[in-house]
Amino acid sequence: MCDVQYWLLTGFRGVHYIKHLILAAAVTLVSSVCALLMAVAIAFLLDHTGHSMSWFSNIYLLFGLYVAPSCCTILLICVAAKKLFYKVSAIWVILCFL
Repeated sequence: MCDVQYWLLTGFRGVHYIKHLILAAAVTLVSSVCALLMAVAIAFLLDHTGHSMSWFSNIYLLFGLYVAPSCCTILLICVAAKKLFYKVSAIWVILCFL
């Protein structure tokens, strides 16, 4: 209901919808690639320091070594994209809380 009202009040039409859809898909793709690169960078760093198999000692190290940095990378890119590309108008915020 909020989205429909927002589009009707601001003149948000098909071309703008497609632009936002492509932008959202691009942000998702870029954040996934950056998360993968972060995991590869961590693996490369561990390999060059001689600790490449350190996560075998405790399976919970996988979370701290690979999952948490990847999730933080994805969140960081999504928050940065939101601040750069998506300007939230006051009317949208008001309509969503009605």
